[in-house]
Amino acid sequence: MAAAAKPARQVPAHKPWNTLRTLRAALWTLLALDVLLLLACIASARIERDAIQTIGRDTAPGIIAAQKIRLALADMDSTSATDLMSASPVATTSRNGYEATRIAAAKALIDAAQNIRYGREQRDPIERIQQMLGEYDARVQRALDLHDEKSPAMLAAWNDATNLMDTNLAPAAEALDAVNTRHLDAAYRSQVSFSIAARIVVLVFGVMLLITLLSTQTFLADRTRRILNLPLFAATLAGVGFTIWSLTIAGTEGRDLKVAGRDAFVSIHALWNARATAVAAVDDEDRLLLNRGRQPRDAEDFDRNAALLMTIPPGVAISRIAENGLNPHGPTAFTGYFADELNNITFPGEREAAVQTILNFGEFLRISHEVRRLELAAKQAEALALWTGKRPGEAGYAYTEFIQSLDRTIDINQRAFDAAVSDGFGALANFEAEATAASALIALLIVAGLMQRISEYR
Repeated sequence: MAAAAKPARQVPAHKPWNTLRTLRAALWTLLALDVLLLLACIASARIERDAIQTIGRDTAPGIIAAQKIRLALADMDSTSATDLMSASPVATTSRNGYEATRIAAAKALIDAAQNIRYGREQRDPIERIQQMLGEYDARVQRALDLHDEKSPAMLAAWNDATNLMDTNLAPAAEALDAVNTRHLDAAYRSQVSFSIAARIVVLVFGVMLLITLLSTQTFLADRTRRILNLPLFAATLAGVGFTIWSLTIAGTEGRDLKVAGRDAFVSIHALWNARATAVAAVDDEDRLLLNRGRQPRDAEDFDRNAALLMTIPPGVAISRIAENGLNPHGPTAFTGYFADELNNITFPGEREAAVQTILNFGEFLRISHEVRRLELAAKQAEALALWTGKRPGEAGYAYTEFIQSLDRTIDINQRAFDAAVSDGFGALANFEAEATAASALIALLIVAGLMQRISEYR
């Protein structure tokens, strides 16, 4: 007879958690979420701080230094041309102006060298400018010496200098600006993405902490018949406040980053480009007056630089452009650096300053074309007088008015940029210490609220 089969072993059902076990799990879960929330907040703050540092202290100053180099180089060429156009053997004012611009170029070059963040991409154009600047200065000095001697070889010597400027120095300065601009744009996009992701993580951990706190209080109310656990209620309020405070700081940093990286600096870059391009255009006109054999080329270069500043559709007057520019909703019916600025108006007084800059440039452009007409009509003395004159209706006066209004527009944006960067760093001052203190307070309240209940079940 077969042996009777043994009954299958009964596996005991999973033992449900008792109140003590649940409270201990809640304690450690809440403390872990509190720590995770703290770490997320600190990580978010560091990402925001790195973003402000990258935009405000690393890339933007390098771009401005590159623009100042471009400006100083064009100024050197222009002031040397002014000197060579002078009938006096030694034009003291022009010589002093040339020396001042040479020093400005050297200082801007030092600033750029001190702000190298991206290796050879920045170092190569800086080294190229440094190597060629001395050679350019020597060629200009040779032309000035020949001018003082009233030698006919003066123009050939000066053309050697301008060729070096056109083929080596100016392209290197433009390359340096392009490198810095590319890195700034990439840094801004990546930092914004990281910032948004970090805020989402803070929000997720904050919500998880609050949900767990509320669930724990509900559990305690069901098991212990106590309506309210005051320490846990206080921890809940502190958690809500901590999360909101952290997200508010992050939001403030995001706004500061936008003001610095987009609202202000996009305009600053466009306006500095305009500043350097305007000086290059003046240099083209100087060359046209000085070097009659290259007039078509210099006229084309002037027109090309003027078009970079603003290109107006045929039949549209600059006064109409200015009228539309004063209207925030008016069409920007032109292109160029000034159009870029009008499309990025943000700050009080900026629109009026930008429009005045456009009007002043229009007047300068009108006079420049009249200078060219006189020069082409072989009225060189009249052309030179109109070009160098400092009275209303003369190019020197119009150019000064134009540059002053352009500088005012730059200053408005630069002040906003500096304030945004300063506010960004200020908002994060002592953030880690304050966040740690808030997290520690939440932890103490959690421990106080749960340990008393846990001790009742031991």
